[in-house]
Amino acid sequence: MPAPPVRPFSDSPYSPTRPSSATYQDKDADPSSPTRPADRLLSDRVPYPTGRKSSPTRPAVPLFALYRRRWDNLKVFGVVFLFACGALLTTRHRRAGALDAGAGQEWNQVDQASLPLSKAQLQDLVGPNPRFLVKDNGWSFGYNNVRYMAESTLAFGKVMNRVPIIAEYIWARECGVASEICAKYALKHIKDRNHDPDVGENGWVEDGEAFKLPISEFIDMPHFRRTFGPVLTFTEYLTLHDMSPSLSGPRGFAGWYDVDFLPPTLTSSHIDAEYTNQSYHKNAAVYEDQEVYIRVDQVEPAPRVGVPVKGLTKELIASERGVRMYWSMEKAKVALERHGLRLPQDDQGFIRAMEGAGQTVVYTFSDKSIMNHALAFPSCDFVPTGHTRSLASMDNNASIFIFHGGYHDRRRPGAVRFTTAAARDDFANVVMRAIRPPERYRVVAERVAKRMTERAGGRKWMAAHLRRGDFIVVGWAAETSYEADMAHITNAFKEGVEKLRDHSSFGFRRLPRPKDPFFLATDDVSPIPLDYYRSQGAVLLADLLTPSDLAILGWQASFLALQALVEQEVLSHSDFFVGSFMSSTTGGALNMRAVKGKPAWSSVMSHTPEWINNYY
Repeated sequence: MPAPPVRPFSDSPYSPTRPSSATYQDKDADPSSPTRPADRLLSDRVPYPTGRKSSPTRPAVPLFALYRRRWDNLKVFGVVFLFACGALLTTRHRRAGALDAGAGQEWNQVDQASLPLSKAQLQDLVGPNPRFLVKDNGWSFGYNNVRYMAESTLAFGKVMNRVPIIAEYIWARECGVASEICAKYALKHIKDRNHDPDVGENGWVEDGEAFKLPISEFIDMPHFRRTFGPVLTFTEYLTLHDMSPSLSGPRGFAGWYDVDFLPPTLTSSHIDAEYTNQSYHKNAAVYEDQEVYIRVDQVEPAPRVGVPVKGLTKELIASERGVRMYWSMEKAKVALERHGLRLPQDDQGFIRAMEGAGQTVVYTFSDKSIMNHALAFPSCDFVPTGHTRSLASMDNNASIFIFHGGYHDRRRPGAVRFTTAAARDDFANVVMRAIRPPERYRVVAERVAKRMTERAGGRKWMAAHLRRGDFIVVGWAAETSYEADMAHITNAFKEGVEKLRDHSSFGFRRLPRPKDPFFLATDDVSPIPLDYYRSQGAVLLADLLTPSDLAILGWQASFLALQALVEQEVLSHSDFFVGSFMSSTTGGALNMRAVKGKPAWSSVMSHTPEWINNYY
């Protein structure tokens, strides 16, 4: 297997303790502050002297008075100034060295908040008489796929007022060091992931190893619950009901269709064809373009009386919309403009015109989110009035609702549309704020982002995500050639410079220069493409990590899937971002950028395969 892009240093202090996201305590911060301020995380800076203090017998000399002194005194001042600078730099380097030496030790302490919850703690979390909801998730997918699948589970749980149950682990597919090291820290190690008797066949696109890691290494679970509310992993659900965690098996709760993981006191309700109004067969993806009805969160309110526009009819809309029962605002505007209709240019006016032609507006996310599942781009769709069905109306008295089917595939984020913009925005804002990586990854990413700013000469800098790997195998890569892929990215950066120039008031740093370096996150590990990317100005994570960063990450740095959390965070810090339309890693980075207040114009999608236009 080709060498991975990052290998931890041999002297990195790996912790024997698996669960860890310890909060780094700043010894120089105010003791009343529980954690370090964001702008001082692991900084090696020391305060500059503010000047000589006054004394009762000799007041401090104002700086402007020095210019009135004789030349000899000015020379003395220069000598003293240079001496002070030397002492300052010496102190700074000593402090930085001490910090780097101790960073790993403090970060590899056990974080009590990340330890498994007891049954009593779980009972306090869910409260009396809880009702649960679980949905099929792809057990063999990577973290970002599992994340957006979990987001739809969260949406369903929020709508139905039930406690969501999410996956408790992620299968990492690549180890950055010797397999034996990764196997030591993984919950389970599979040497041949597609032919393991416990897992079954055809779980992954490519052959290779697999390492089972806890979800708590990918998501800051205490923060998640504080922000969203009660959420259980599958293992916690079993613990709560005195069932053995071993029942989860290698596929987690992917077997709900065959086995009811229910104690005698609970009842269940299985949902499959009822959700989509279509026939259902096990493990099948049910696509929206096959549906007669569109599922929304609540009961549809009475249709509003729209504003008719001459020439805009139900028949015209149906012919332009095609077989699908929904039509995005983006596609509707483009299609109807070809007919020369005098349509309102503002969104609200366009919505009223569509309502006047027998359409109901439902609130969801942009077409650009259909594959990467970003929550950062709100939009709306139009559905023929009378062709929506409420998710909330499906609820009953069952203890647990079990949804079967691939509701995430070819669907907008959340896998359900909303009857109000406020409900959509509330869901998106809560989920984007709730799901974040543990603190160690965010701290290292901030350090890396600062180094990237230094690489760019203090100017604004750009970043890109290039997904190749298995995308080449399944035909989802924009280009088969890595040179062509990189050309699309560099062309998009030209657009980025223009957008940054048009919004020069956003941020205080100067614009990028043509030859400035850019940060690249990629799953490509082949040396020849990586060398080519660097020759085009790319700076990779491996080029920016330091021994102290790897000490903070600890054993987690061995897994490329966990290093990718750092990459994703660094992408969110950039001033302009070029992402992949097809990748959920891009979607996660876009969500992070939205939380950080990055404007929508500061992100674009790189070139996409031609066939994608007919995919949604």
